[in-house]
Amino acid sequence: MAAILPESQIRTGIMLGGPGVEGGIDSLGDPTTTWHAAKRLGRVEPTGFGVGFFEDPSVLVGMAGDLRVDDVFLRLEWARVEPRRDGFDDLALTTYLEIVKLLKSHGQRVSVVLSDGSIPNWLGVEGWLAPGTPDRFANYGAAVLEKLGSEISSLVTFEEPARFARSGWMTGSAPPFRKFAPADAVTACDAMMCAHLLVTQFVSQEAPSIGSLFIPTPSRSVDLEALVLGATPGSRIEQKLVKWSPGRAKGLASEVTASEAGLVLGQSPQSGNLVHHLLRGLSEPAPLSFDQPVLAAAIEQRAQLCGVPLTLFVRHVAARIDQNGRRLEIHGHRRATELASVLGAAQSASAAGAQIKRVVLGELVDRWFEGSYQSREGIHGVDRTRGPRGVTLLSSDAAGVAASVEMNELLARS
Repeated sequence: MAAILPESQIRTGIMLGGPGVEGGIDSLGDPTTTWHAAKRLGRVEPTGFGVGFFEDPSVLVGMAGDLRVDDVFLRLEWARVEPRRDGFDDLALTTYLEIVKLLKSHGQRVSVVLSDGSIPNWLGVEGWLAPGTPDRFANYGAAVLEKLGSEISSLVTFEEPARFARSGWMTGSAPPFRKFAPADAVTACDAMMCAHLLVTQFVSQEAPSIGSLFIPTPSRSVDLEALVLGATPGSRIEQKLVKWSPGRAKGLASEVTASEAGLVLGQSPQSGNLVHHLLRGLSEPAPLSFDQPVLAAAIEQRAQLCGVPLTLFVRHVAARIDQNGRRLEIHGHRRATELASVLGAAQSASAAGAQIKRVVLGELVDRWFEGSYQSREGIHGVDRTRGPRGVTLLSSDAAGVAASVEMNELLARS
């Protein structure tokens, strides 16, 4: 049974679900996302059957219950909930409801995550450039809230939307697989932020006791979300956001020049090649290694900006592994030290007055971004070396560390 902390203390949480874990998406006869064609053509790695979480959640729910965390963030699949235009699948929503109740029976509070930017196939690969998509996403959020609202503690609209926008319209590693289209990357991120705000408004009206938030892209990456929302104090471009980001009202950003888009992407086009500056901002964030005072200051600043209780999400890469199982990098041995630093910084910032509500300590099971199996972030690893059907759930993380034991020891001391 998880130890539920008093409201005056910082709660801890874990992420659960997503590509490679849930399974049953984009395969023959399954609901499809805009990744479907690329997977069928072999352009990206297929998700496969995952560990069958949607069909039998009991194994992973039991693992979550064995951890000393207070919250579980359950990822949903928009394509599963709404497999057809204007056609919600009540059976899928009922199954998610049963999973939520099963998690709660282990003593944890449950939040749900609506999307990481991936959309149903029927919306089309350029769906986030269509003016009506934010409203459709809001309808999806309303359907989830109607079914699950009485059982969840908060609703997360998007998980790192700027990452999806960059991947789809700048690096060409996600649908629609376009490169160097910064204006459209801004438009897509703006549409997601507009959808976030529409859902937030609906939640505040219909279920004010439920928190609504999004998971920001790591700050060492390009912080499109904050720029679109106008949340970056002192920004050189803050006054132009109304021009660039009318999607807060209309759902579609206006055209911007390449120079302006370079500024939105956090780079200065004034010196050197614009593409070079853009690429500098598109690199993967390094494994976490926080300096406590710096992190505490960042946490406190964001809490002051938001004016609401803060949830800090930690992204820890245990290892990077290729499709043949070869380990390219290993970082798992640093997990306990890094998480201890994060928790210590959060507690220090909270003592200084920051409104920190909880710290989410990463993934329960290895979760990779669609199209690649390389980044392994889970406390429990997944062996994918035998192809889409050959999934083995490991008791350690991808670096071979008994991370669940380390996690419980860390939480017992904090």
